[in-house]
Amino acid sequence: MTDETPFRHVEVLERNTAYQGYIRVEQMTLRHSLSTGGMSQPMRREAVRLGRSVVVLPYDPVRDLVVMIEEFRAPPFVVGGPGWMRQLPAGAVEAGEEMAHAAMRELHEEAGLDAREMIPIAQIFESPGILDLCCHVFCALVEVAAPGPLPTRGIDEEDITVLALPAEQVIADALEGRIQHGPSLAPLLWLAIKRPSLRK
Repeated sequence: MTDETPFRHVEVLERNTAYQGYIRVEQMTLRHSLSTGGMSQPMRREAVRLGRSVVVLPYDPVRDLVVMIEEFRAPPFVVGGPGWMRQLPAGAVEAGEEMAHAAMRELHEEAGLDAREMIPIAQIFESPGILDLCCHVFCALVEVAAPGPLPTRGIDEEDITVLALPAEQVIADALEGRIQHGPSLAPLLWLAIKRPSLRK
């Protein structure tokens, strides 16, 4: 197994499933090439196997609005963080599903919106030291009637509040640390740069 950089090499010596439940944890013994030459000693590492996800930035360039959602998140709550977290629509990619289709589906399911254009932004690994989760980030150009709350969404056990907010306010919140949902920050910082060209 190799990456795309010349002279870098990874040897997987052993690989097995350490845990299988709602998530899967894979344990492996491997070694890799060193910057000084030669190979590292064998090392044991674990990876939480979550697969692929999408994050969607719904943006109305005419009214200059960003659509965000708010829902309860148990893990941040149990460590003393915010229980209700403001974020962009996001979710897992289903088996065999195209990324753009997954982004369209999550946008409709969580925000009740349909995109007139879906712009790919980036692919990011959220926590590559332990997670294999690769997040595909999109900007969805949408139409929103006015700022303020949109109809609440509820899917399975989710209770989702949908908000259409001025883009300037949302970008300021991202830059000043008031948005704590990590995967939402990359597309919002992208919007801070690309917003003028999107509004033309």
